[in-house]
Amino acid sequence: MMPFTYKNPNRTVIVRGGKPTDCSKLPASISINDEGTCVQVPLLSGDRMFWIVSEDEVLLSDSASRLASITNADLDLERIVMDLLPSLPDSLRGDKSPWRNVHSIPVATILHLDKSNRPRYTRAEPSPIKHVSNGAILASLRSSFLTIADEWRNEALLSADVSGGVDSAAITYIFASEGFVCPCIMKHPTIQ
Repeated sequence: MMPFTYKNPNRTVIVRGGKPTDCSKLPASISINDEGTCVQVPLLSGDRMFWIVSEDEVLLSDSASRLASITNADLDLERIVMDLLPSLPDSLRGDKSPWRNVHSIPVATILHLDKSNRPRYTRAEPSPIKHVSNGAILASLRSSFLTIADEWRNEALLSADVSGGVDSAAITYIFASEGFVCPCIMKHPTIQ
């Protein structure tokens, strides 16, 4: 039995931190009505939402590992191998996460679940009429990186493998500007 007391008529439970929560705290727009559930992850959020059907309930969360621990889902080793193959096109990667039966809702995607919890995905393309300034995009990306840095700082040790490229330097700079000391490893090729 699930340790939840909150249920709506559609039997959808929204999960954050292992407990039911208010939709407004999740990085997505969620609407629940008699027709089903609709979840939209905004384009510039930088976040993903995850979902699983457990005991005829839809569980939504911003953490796949949290859903896996609640439902005792096993790791999907085939999925992990697929993620490690850089040559595999994104369309073949699908909506799966590293855990069995835990699905992801990528950025700029809308998930529609009908009454019988059948999923349908729609790609939410940005309107060409609206112009978002580069400053707004950069501010959003910086905010996302800082949020990630805060989460990683609180959860586990982190190291950066600095190749000397612009991306490595930028990541290390952002972490350092927030007070996160990142042990760097430099590797130089041996010349024979």
